[in-house]
Amino acid sequence: PRNISIDDGWTIEVPSENGVERRTLVKGAAWSVPIIATAGATPAFAASPTPTLAFTQSSYSGAGCGTITGVQVKRTVDGTAPDAGKTVSVTLADGYTFADGTTTYSGTTDANGLITL
Repeated sequence: PRNISIDDGWTIEVPSENGVERRTLVKGAAWSVPIIATAGATPAFAASPTPTLAFTQSSYSGAGCGTITGVQVKRTVDGTAPDAGKTVSVTLADGYTFADGTTTYSGTTDANGLITL
């Protein structure tokens, strides 16, 4: 695998040499919720644009045992154009859960390439 740094501690891990099979987005910072996001349905050809994942804010914060709201992940075709209709899965680090008690959420990107967690 190879890692591509995109900004402020965000890294995309590209695990395959034969094209991109999935993307992993990770952020680790004090007092922030560590999250891993992956996306499926990536391009089949090496000449295809490279899809990207990014949170719509650089960080999210909340009080202990509180709820963090408004968290969104955006998938783009090439870093700019929204990539609608794609599945994105987000897995929280140990010790964190979504409101329903699960640690993984999967959703399909909307017309703007967004999923809201």
